[in-house]
Amino acid sequence: MTGITIEITGQRARVSSAAELKEALAGAEGWLGRREAWELHRAALAAPGPAPIAVEIGSWKGRSTLALGLAFRARGAGTVIAVDPHTRDDTLADFERNVAPVREHVRPVLALSPAAREQVDETIDLLFVDGSHRCEDVLADIDAWSPLLREGATVAFHDAQHEGVGPALRERVLARGPFRRPRLVQRTLLATYETGPWSPEDEARAVAVRAELAAATVAARVRRDLRRRRHP
Repeated sequence: MTGITIEITGQRARVSSAAELKEALAGAEGWLGRREAWELHRAALAAPGPAPIAVEIGSWKGRSTLALGLAFRARGAGTVIAVDPHTRDDTLADFERNVAPVREHVRPVLALSPAAREQVDETIDLLFVDGSHRCEDVLADIDAWSPLLREGATVAFHDAQHEGVGPALRERVLARGPFRRPRLVQRTLLATYETGPWSPEDEARAVAVRAELAAATVAARVRRDLRRRRHP
């Protein structure tokens, strides 16, 4: 992909790699990894239509919002609908500061996902889910927001290895249905929304990623247990 020149806080920054995007996001605290941010950024760049819509469920301090917004600023159009009540840890001030370079491409919705869904009726080109990690809430997010997805939209779910998120993804995304070509990038599961007949290739890919996710979940649990033993 060719480099993209983006205006950031008065300076020119050329975002042409995951490493350079990481540098652009350095001031925005969060758990989104370098490759995950790059995948979201690239998906926003490639989204169809002249003014694509991205919805993120769970913005926290705006790290993922900025990754998406930088892509839309490079395009010259596009909106990130950033859903987060910002009641936990009072993160709204940090969010507003971090997304300031792309503020014209960000529409905050200060609400939890169910209430936000009632306020949004646009067709969605990219959906990033990083809200509640309870299994029932992840299932509810998928079921509530999927009807708005455009054919060919990118969907992404952070913390796919989490004990609440993983089962929901296996049930709704890594199963026969409209989510195709899943791939795991660090802790994020990405897929493409496509209706139509389920093919043997779709089944094989879902089985492979389910196995990859299961292995990643076990590895994450082992790392977590080791940390607890070192720091009881």
